[in-house]
Amino acid sequence: MYKIKVRNIETNKVWWEYGFTKFMMKRVCYLFNNTDYNNFSSYEIEAIIPVVFNIKTFKKCLINYAEYVEM
Repeated sequence: MYKIKVRNIETNKVWWEYGFTKFMMKRVCYLFNNTDYNNFSSYEIEAIIPVVFNIKTFKKCLINYAEYVEM
């Protein structure tokens, strides 16, 4: 189980996403390869953190929960 911190470079919004290993590695690959018209990356991954198993984080990973961070 992992959580990643992602920043949208165009809108400057930041959020955390939760998920299991296989889903999160596919998500990271998607975010790295997602580019705009000028071939620049649209997203920046600021952190990839393994999370400790408990019921609260397990539920978040089960539904691929995402929460926005106020800037």
